[in-house]
Parts: sequence; C-alpha cells; structure tokens
Amino acid sequence: MRDLDKAAERHENVVRDALRKVEESRQKLGSISAQTNEAEDRRKLAECRQQRNSLMNQQREQDNIRGSVDQTRVNAERAIRQLNQSINNLGDLRHQRIQYLDRMPRFRNTANAVRVVQDVARRGGFRGQVYGPVVAEISCNDPYHARIMEGCVSGFLMGAFVTENMADSRTLIAECKKAMNGWSPDTITAPTLPNGEKDDHALLSQVPDRPVDGRLKDLGIVAMVSDIFQAPDPVRAALNAQAGLHNIHVGNERAEQNAEALRYENGIKTWYTPSARCSIVRSRYDESVRSLRMETRFRQIKGNIYAGSMEEVERERARLLQMIRDEEQNRDSARAQLGEISRQIEQIRANMQSFDNTARQIEGRQRQRAELVLMLERNEQHYKNLLARPSVATLQQKKEAVQGEIAELEQKALRLMPKLADALNALKDAMKELDDASSKRVVAERAYEAEKEKNSSLNTELEEAVQRFEAKKAEVKEAKAEHRRKYQEANEAISEDQLSAYEEIIAPWSERTSEWLRNEIERLIGRMQGLTTTGVNVLVEYEERERKIKLLERNIRDERAGHETRRAEYETEKREFLDWLQAGVGSMRTKFSDLYGRLGCSGDLEVTNSNSDSLDDLELQILVSYREGAALRPISASSNSGGEKMCCTMLFCFSLLHDDARMPPFVMVDELNQGLDPVNEMKIMTIMFEDAERGTAPQSFVVTPKLLPDLPFREATKTHVIFNGSIFKGDVSTPFP
Repeated sequence: MRDLDKAAERHENVVRDALRKVEESRQKLGSISAQTNEAEDRRKLAECRQQRNSLMNQQREQDNIRGSVDQTRVNAERAIRQLNQSINNLGDLRHQRIQYLDRMPRFRNTANAVRVVQDVARRGGFRGQVYGPVVAEISCNDPYHARIMEGCVSGFLMGAFVTENMADSRTLIAECKKAMNGWSPDTITAPTLPNGEKDDHALLSQVPDRPVDGRLKDLGIVAMVSDIFQAPDPVRAALNAQAGLHNIHVGNERAEQNAEALRYENGIKTWYTPSARCSIVRSRYDESVRSLRMETRFRQIKGNIYAGSMEEVERERARLLQMIRDEEQNRDSARAQLGEISRQIEQIRANMQSFDNTARQIEGRQRQRAELVLMLERNEQHYKNLLARPSVATLQQKKEAVQGEIAELEQKALRLMPKLADALNALKDAMKELDDASSKRVVAERAYEAEKEKNSSLNTELEEAVQRFEAKKAEVKEAKAEHRRKYQEANEAISEDQLSAYEEIIAPWSERTSEWLRNEIERLIGRMQGLTTTGVNVLVEYEERERKIKLLERNIRDERAGHETRRAEYETEKREFLDWLQAGVGSMRTKFSDLYGRLGCSGDLEVTNSNSDSLDDLELQILVSYREGAALRPISASSNSGGEKMCCTMLFCFSLLHDDARMPPFVMVDELNQGLDPVNEMKIMTIMFEDAERGTAPQSFVVTPKLLPDLPFREATKTHVIFNGSIFKGDVSTPFP
C-alpha cells in the first residue's frame, strides 16, 4: 500500500519535472534563435568551404613547385658529391712522388722530412724558401722529356732538398737528425755567396757552351735539358750547378741519324736521342781525337717518375672547384626557394585553419540548434505520455485489489508452514551427509597424491637403473669389440708358418680363460716387482714410498685449500676495494663532468683494467674533449696543449677536493696563470668565484703576480695586494682593503 502511495507521489513529481524540461528547452531554443540566424550561418559555412577549397588548390600548386625545386636541390647536391669524388680521383702528383721515394730504402724517411720542413717553416726557422724533394718539384709535359729527366736527375738528387742558402741547409739537417734519430736527407743549395746571399754571377754563368743554333737544329738538336722541365728557379739553378743540365742537348730522330756529324761539332759534349744517350769522349793525349759513345740502355727508361704536369692537375682541380661553387649556388638558391615556399604553405595552412575554426563554430551552432529541437520534441512527447498514464483513482482501485490478494496469501502461508518445517529438517540432514562425503573425498585425494609421489620416486629409480644397465651393456659391447680387434691384430701379426712352428707352445694357452690370464698377469707383475719372499726389502721400500706419496698429496690438498681460502679472501677484499674506488670515482666523475660542462667542453673519469687479477694494473683515465662534436679521448702530452693540460689538472683537483668526504679546510693555488691562456684562466677563476659564492668549495687562496682585467669578483671574494715595505713605505696614498 505504501508503494502505491509513493508511486502516486512519484507520478506527480515526474509530470511536473517533464513540464519544466519542456519550458527550459523552449527557452534555450528561443535564445539561440534570437542570437544567430540559421540562413546566415548556412551562407557563411558555404563561403568558408569555398575559400578552403581555393586554399587547398593553392597548397597543391605550391607543393608541386616545391617538388620541382627540391629536385633541383637534390640534383645539385648529387653533382657536388660527384665533383668532389672527381677531385679526389685526380690525386696529388707531389704526394704520389713522395710516397714513391718513401718506399725506397735509401729515402725511407722522405715523408717525415717533408713534415719537418713544413713544421720548421711554420715556426719561421728558415731564412729563405726550402724546396724538395727534387722529384716532387719537377714536372714534364712530354714523355720523352720525362725520360731524359729520369736519366739526368737520379740517385741522391731525386730525394735531395733544395735550399737558397747554406744556413737553411744546416738547419734542415739538424732538425731532421733531432726528429728522426740521427737520420738526415741529402741537401743541395742554389749558387750563393759566402755571406749566404744569392750569387747572381754564378746564375748568369749557367748558359750553354754551345746554344742551339741553326747548324745544330739542322742536325736534329732542338733544346737544352735545362729548358724541357718546369721547376722553381732555385731548384733549376741547383740542378744546373750539380748536374750541368744547361750543357746537355736534346735531340730528335735526326740527331740519332746525324750522330757522326755531331761528334765533330764544337761545344757539344752530351746529347739525348729517343733511343740513346750520346756523349763525346776525348783522348787525354790528343784533344782532336773524339770517340762517340752511345748508351742504348736509355731506351729502357720509361720516365714515369717525372711524367705529368702538376699545373694541369691544378687547372683541372680549379675547374672542378668552380663547378662545385656553381652547384653550391644552385643548391643554396633552391634552399632559399624551398624556405619561401614553405613559409607560403604555412601561411596557407594557417588561413585554412582559421576557416576550419569558423566552419566548426557554425557547425557547432547548427548541431546545438538541432539537438535542442530534438530535445524539445522528446520532452513534449514524454510529457504527453505521462499525462496519458492512469490517474490517482485508478491507483486506489489497484490498492484495494492488492489488499485482497495480501489476505489470501496470508491464509495460504498458514496452511504451508508445517510442510516447510519438514522440508527444512530434510535439508539439514542432506547438508550433514554432504559434509561427511566432502571430508572423505579430501582424505582420499591426499592418499592419492602420496601414492602418486611414491610412484614417481620409484619411476625415477627405475629410470636410473635402466641407464646404469645400458651403460654396463655398452661397456661389455665395447670390451668385446676391443677383444675382437686385438685378436684380429694378433692373427695379422703372426703368420701361419709361425703358428705351425710354435703350435706346441700356443696350444695349451688357447684353452686358458680370460680370468686365468688376468690372474697370471698379476702374479707375474708381482714377481717382477719383487713381491715374493725373496723381496721383503723391496716391499718395505714400496710401502714407505706409498706413505710419503699420500703424505705429499695430503699436504698439496691442504696447501690448495689454503690457497683457495686466501684467494677468496683476496677477491672479497679486492671487490670491496673496487666498490669503494668506483663509488669515490663516481662522485668525482659527476663533479668533473659538471665542471667541464661549465667550461663549454666535455670531460669524464674512467677506471680501467678493473678485471685484472693484479691491482697494479688499475688506471684512472681522464677523458676530455675541447671541441664540439669531438669524441672523448685520454689527456696526453702529444694531443693536448699545455693550457688544456693545466685546465684539466685544475678541474681534476677541484673534483677531488670538493667532495664532502675529502674537502679540506682551505686550498692554496700558486701562480694559476702560469700554464693557462687568458680564456681558460678567466673560466677557471669564474668557477672558483661561483663556488665560493654558493659555499660548495673550501676556502681558496690564489697567489699570482698579476690578475686578468674584468674578473667577475663576487661578495665572497677578497683581494689582498702585498707590497715590499722597504720600497713602498709611505708612498701609498690610498690604503687597500
């Protein structure tokens, strides 16, 4: 009955709530309709979509243009890579010739000597220019001329260095001996005066005894050797002075045919033809007697050493470099165009985003309007349905009917009570029987598990027994095979004649069993070792030795056990020491890396050889990198400057002393600026000032004869200026703090 009353009350509340929702929906719809016009929203939405489509077309056009420009950039970069590869393929004639000399035992250190010359020249250690080696300074465009130069300039002249004065020659020899353990190259000097100045008279005298005139041209002489190659003037002058190239003539095929005529020409002593080296040999007794010597081995000279012109290689390299610059301009232009196109595309996307936002706002208002209309229709329909439901009078009729049904149910329940009690008793008995059955089932399951475990153990023992049987079976099989093999070897080793000859001796043994043979062997071995009544002393000695052997084995086992114990203790102490060391280095490592980071560089600490058995192999490596992008590498005297090493030393000391467990009460630094350049000195002093300001470092005293200007002093920094009292007494007008 109470439920019916509550239902009537709820029905009235629901009707009122539905009416309220209908009114609220009508108000919201009216408010939105008053703020915006649906037709205006549709017009604006159509305009936004049209403008967005136009922007999308513009974006596609820009994308097409960007693809074309990007292809131009890619082509330019590909061309640059190909041109760089072409430059690398050109090679360096000078470098190749130096490497050629360096492979020869006589000139094995030529490449190192070239580096010494470059180093001394950078330091300004030479008074003039130093050239060489000679083979790297000469170039010939004509292969025939290259053969002539290989014939004229050979031996020590190939690897000799050319100086403009004797002082530079002595300097070069001294520097090479210092750098290469006493080895020094050969040197030649252009004609100079005793005071080291250039000897102009000697240079002017380097003219041919017989220049190439019309008569010699008719006979096939075309040039002098001093005119057929390219080289710096000092090198040419030194070679003329050493090898007399200005007095050696160069001929063609006609000179070879007119060799007899050339023999009687005055002023000509040596000349070359394509197939021979010709020279005039005068008699020591009569100068009018002239003999012609033709050395045909000249034709075997290939001239590969001096062939090729370094000027042509440089011209080709210059042409390729110009092409690279042109392609780089094309690439940069394409990148600039790509940047401009990207900016335009970003602007188009921004405009599209603006139109999309406007369209979303309009579509949101349309969806809100449609949702409100649908909500209003639903609320009105719901309100109508509520009005169509049964009224309160109908609920009263239902209430009376329910009261009659309740009275009937009470009568029926009174009649069923005795039967319900019997059913409950029967259910109680059934539950008791179920509990007993469950207990029995648990006991049976436990017995089953125990039996199962026992069977598993028996199965394991059975499997092990089977394995042992199989192993014994295999041993028996192997023994039988070994017996058959030995029997076969015995048959092969003894011939039929031998068996027949010793049949009376062998026959009794064939009837012996293997057990009898083993017993007989043991008896004979014992007899051999003297284990009979006649060998009592031998038996005593054997037992004594066996006792000593057992004693020694026991001592060895004890020593081995002690060694293992000491080894374990050593490993434990070593592990504890390494853990302590790694922990200490770890804290230093963090501080060290942080300090280098404040310098704008990179630094790290690393313990190496920690897996070695000996603690003497432990090393603490200091890894540094002073250049952006460079890998960390150990600090060393050969790869780091003095300033870098001093900077590393200071930061290592800071990381070591600034730890809480090792921080001293104060630190004294004497003449910090002695090993540092101004830049690193400023950085180190700044770090000390900042740490002093934060209070993370001990009190530090820096003793220095001078300070950098513009140091960033802090409040925690105090400067003391100390004068010599006997000199400055009474002369200081402004006292220092």
